[in-house]
Amino acid sequence: MIPRKTFSRWDEVRKLPLYVRPGRKKPNMVWLHKSSKALIPSFAEYKAETDAAFRAITPTGFANAFFEANP
Repeated sequence: MIPRKTFSRWDEVRKLPLYVRPGRKKPNMVWLHKSSKALIPSFAEYKAETDAAFRAITPTGFANAFFEANP
């Protein structure tokens, strides 16, 4: 079963004050620093000692939805 889509357009997504590279419209995890973790509510429960550890975080909600969709 495919999880229900929460948003159908980028304009509908609540914007967080994350870094967006010049010339881009959306933030990208590759360019975020571990200090951005405090700005993303679904990442609050995770520890991230390094930028790589921060970028490796998979939100629990996404992981559960992926698991449910792929029995």
